[in-house]
Amino acid sequence: MTTILAIVAAVVLAFLGAQLYRWRQAPAWLEDIIFSGLPFFLVGWLFGPRRFGLIDDTDLAGLGVVVNLAIGWVGFLFGLQFDRHTVRRLPPRHLLATTTEAAVTLGVVVACMWVFIRAGDPCLPAGWLALLLGVVALPSAPALVALALRRGGDNEDRKRALLTMASLDGLPAVVLLALLLCFAPGPALLGPGTMLALILGLGLASGVLLQLLTLPRTTDNELVIILLGLVLFAGGAASLLALSPLLVNLLAGLVVALRSPNLNRIRGAMIRLEKPVFLIMMTLAGAMWSLPLAAIGLVPLFVLVRLAGKLAAGALAGRLLVPAAPASLGGGLVPHGALAMALALSVQGQVPRAAAGLVLSAVVAGMLASAALGRATSRWALDEEMGR
Repeated sequence: MTTILAIVAAVVLAFLGAQLYRWRQAPAWLEDIIFSGLPFFLVGWLFGPRRFGLIDDTDLAGLGVVVNLAIGWVGFLFGLQFDRHTVRRLPPRHLLATTTEAAVTLGVVVACMWVFIRAGDPCLPAGWLALLLGVVALPSAPALVALALRRGGDNEDRKRALLTMASLDGLPAVVLLALLLCFAPGPALLGPGTMLALILGLGLASGVLLQLLTLPRTTDNELVIILLGLVLFAGGAASLLALSPLLVNLLAGLVVALRSPNLNRIRGAMIRLEKPVFLIMMTLAGAMWSLPLAAIGLVPLFVLVRLAGKLAAGALAGRLLVPAAPASLGGGLVPHGALAMALALSVQGQVPRAAAGLVLSAVVAGMLASAALGRATSRWALDEEMGR
């Protein structure tokens, strides 16, 4: 399949698939599967070079620009949530709980995975690979958490705290991944300091450029075209320089969130395309996926360790919110989603293939576990919250 046909097929499939999100009568278990995007990952895998070969390795190389667009879209949308009004309304104790939850989750996953990796034959230094797995373990999925909270619970303060943690615990993951790639083992074109300066400069410049382009009155279609071009430019430039397209676009989104008078229109345009872009990302991730045989045992261990880390982190963070908070509060943070997938795709081509395959496999397994267990663990947290 030519690259152009592959792009057209992925876009058409994603826009058709996005209509499934409007199916309000779907059973809860099917709704969880739809929201996870995993059916599109499976489609991508079946069409990819590992199965039927409708999308081969040459096509995947040409589709890198689409992957960068999807990664950048996730990063830009993540940065848009930090507008001044929202940040001012965040209770300090929620921020403290989020920081605690992220630190505990990272510590548990990195420590345990380091032990497991050292017991095998790691394709990278054990500590560095454990940090990569810890980074992709951090983000929760706000959309899936919100879906679970909608199904039960009447403690609004606790719900807001869970949504805050689910929305923000990915921020340290994005920053840490950028740092890990800057200090990655092996030869590099640029020094770490230069790479960090370029990330900061490119992100800020992209955000300012978007503001300048949207100062004149634009139609909704023109705004979408400007956003697509800006995210493609920032992500492509970052990828060309071996930088993190995720962090570059996050910084661009942050600049827009803090300074743009057109924030609501920009955010609305981004959200309208969020689901098709996510499904394109899942489809291409499936086409790229390969699990190194040596890492098969590490993937289920990652899922179990992440689950334990989230539960422990949620319990400790809950104590900071309310002394009598339930120990099962972390169950509401188990869902794994788009940001974790964007992080996993960001390392493809930046680290050895075996390590990249392990990281992507770990995220897919985490999303699969979320689809299977997320509703149960969320109900556990909410039921105990209500004293049941």
